[in-house]
Amino acid sequence: MTTAEQAVRAVHEIAVRAPARETYRLLADLDNWPWIFKPFVHVERTGQEGEFERLGMWTTGGDRVERWGALRRLDEAALRIEFRPEDVPPPLTGMERVWAVEPDGEHACLVRLLHTYTLAEDTPAARAQVAGVIDTVAGTETQAVREAAELTAHTPELRLVVTDTVGIEAEPRTVGDILYDITSWPRFLPHVARAEALQDADGLQFVEVDTVEGNGSLLAMRTARVRTSARSLAYKQLVLPPIGSSHHVRWHVSGRDGGAVVRSEQTVVIKQDGIEAMLGDGKVLADATEFIRRELSAKVRLILDGAKRRAEGA
Repeated sequence: MTTAEQAVRAVHEIAVRAPARETYRLLADLDNWPWIFKPFVHVERTGQEGEFERLGMWTTGGDRVERWGALRRLDEAALRIEFRPEDVPPPLTGMERVWAVEPDGEHACLVRLLHTYTLAEDTPAARAQVAGVIDTVAGTETQAVREAAELTAHTPELRLVVTDTVGIEAEPRTVGDILYDITSWPRFLPHVARAEALQDADGLQFVEVDTVEGNGSLLAMRTARVRTSARSLAYKQLVLPPIGSSHHVRWHVSGRDGGAVVRSEQTVVIKQDGIEAMLGDGKVLADATEFIRRELSAKVRLILDGAKRRAEGA
């Protein structure tokens, strides 16, 4: 083996106050990734290659949404998940990432993130460059897993899912196109004052939206959106109020009796120390939960009901 082919290995470990198997299952469920990891907008299975699943992974980077592919193999017995990115940036020539969960008693575990990689030129400068990036990313990701696992184990009420369903007498593809074409929303949604796409190509959107609130003020939002099919749209709010640490949304359009049904599923992680800052002194989690359910349901219904009027009118 030449110097350039020698593998470099990096290990990051963190202690988690949550059972090992539940922590593994949290990581193994791709639907959890957008609320666990800040950059992730959407993750889904796209195929199979031998023992490995093929995944599509969409993340934010600057003012853009980026898509990349990976192969994944699950080993629930060993509490181990292997990832192999399909493409790696220079100076890398290969990369494998492994999540390994080790029990530490009944209610705690150690989570390890292992990176094994090769470099085109294995020089001290190249090693230092890659090691610095991996240290930053791995440190952030292992901390995110700890927070998510401990939240799930000890305060699951801080993760809230809000669902809404709207029936529309129109073709599902027509409805999906209206929901995706966000820059047209100001023309038929009175509460949307501006919708500007900084990126809009190949089902990837990075948009800025200004909405008119009930008191007449403008609320500025930045949103990363991913459309993986004519009937599926996922997005993530990137500017959050004090009360939330994550807000991710999935819309699915299905057919029914010649028409369509849109199901909206919003996942919010409540930031407990932001409740009084947002809602006022003395407000508690029950107040925050009621407020979030009411506000998010009302706002998504403004969009879906507006899309219904437009689709049925068309």
